Amino acid sequence: FGNKVVAQVACDVFQLLISHWEHLQRLDPTLPKKIIEIFVATIAFLLPSAEHSTVEADKKLMVSLLLCLLDWCMAVPLSLLLEPITKSSSEPHSPSKVPLLDYIYRVLHCCVSGSNLHTQQSHYLLSLSDLSSDYDLMLGQVKSFEPPPSQMTPADFGNLLTVAEEKRRRNIELIPLSARMVMTHLVNHLGHHPLSGGPALLHSLVSENHDNPYVESSELSCEVFKSPNLQLFVFNDSTLVSYLQIPAETPTAGQPPHPSSQVRVIVRDISGKYSWDGTILYCTTQEDSVEAGVFHPVDPPPSKTCNTHSRHQPTSLKGQYKTHCSVSDSLSNFCEEDEVDVLDKLLEELSHSSPECLPQPRLRLNQPAPSPHGMNLEQENAILEAILRQTQQEEEQVRKWNADVSFRAACQRVPSHQEPKAPFYFCRLLLNDLGMNSWDR
Repeated sequence: FGNKVVAQVACDVFQLLISHWEHLQRLDPTLPKKIIEIFVATIAFLLPSAEHSTVEADKKLMVSLLLCLLDWCMAVPLSLLLEPITKSSSEPHSPSKVPLLDYIYRVLHCCVSGSNLHTQQSHYLLSLSDLSSDYDLMLGQVKSFEPPPSQMTPADFGNLLTVAEEKRRRNIELIPLSARMVMTHLVNHLGHHPLSGGPALLHSLVSENHDNPYVESSELSCEVFKSPNLQLFVFNDSTLVSYLQIPAETPTAGQPPHPSSQVRVIVRDISGKYSWDGTILYCTTQEDSVEAGVFHPVDPPPSKTCNTHSRHQPTSLKGQYKTHCSVSDSLSNFCEEDEVDVLDKLLEELSHSSPECLPQPRLRLNQPAPSPHGMNLEQENAILEAILRQTQQEEEQVRKWNADVSFRAACQRVPSHQEPKAPFYFCRLLLNDLGMNSWDR
């Protein structure tokens, strides 16, 4: 609409109608979807003039349209956004299977990258003319504003920006900034919020000064930068990531030992702030592993561990864990016999208990695979002789080493567990696991 005040009021009214979208759907089942389609087409229509306009009201209207589109997308069910758009009957050749959500991301991408990005592709964006026959729009009264071509003077050539400078300028522009925020919000929260039970916050309230013994202030301040257990990283020039190591509490007498120090990851980007707490999962004694239902390298009795698993799992999974117990029990019995191929027995058991693992229906896992195509009996015998000859040579070499005193070594005991003392040790460990400490990072 030509009058920006009227257009802004209309956008605010649609913002209020979000609370009544279900009532609108009862009046007309297609009305909420039509509203979102009109918003997408309107943003695509106004973008070329608004992004080059020097009038602040034009940019503010675009931001209001983007935020209203975001609220409508979050209010309606995801299944509605995955339906194909309502194309005009005058364009039967145009693809009608593209979901509405695809066009939403397209117009947001154009807002971030510029309207001239896809001018050659006429069907990339959803236009008002695509919807005119269904929505009865008087397009004759909608005037498209194109900025008049300006004549450049020699002084203007000195003010031209490089590609990198233009990219940085667009990153702080109002319309691209709002579109990036809307796009990131949809990626993070569409279909995930609100949660199924209890109150849910969009953003975390945790900061670097919380649970930090090196910071005395209750407010977030520059004091946190002096903490030896905190490091801040910039990721992809768009995300600020904080890694904070929270020391473990001293266990009280008679209580089980606490886990190791926690690692808190706080992520800030254009869509908000999020935090996760994590800790190392390992046990120090056989009893802890059995009680916690965690397999320990010391190999506790399989039956006890499996029973612990089945006790802690839902009833529907007990049969599955019992199957695993029978395999473990049979393997433990096989181990007591002499000269038994445990791997062969394991493959045989898996062939019976898990037939979905079989490469072919009637071919057991412990049956030898057929010879490769093109191999004759002489080649197969030559390979067998080479393998047997290598085995004999290795056994002979092992006997020589056993007879040599210089190859003998004292038995090594399992080292006792030592809790790392460095205030940033577990954070660095997590960084290594995530690949953040690689050379290209």
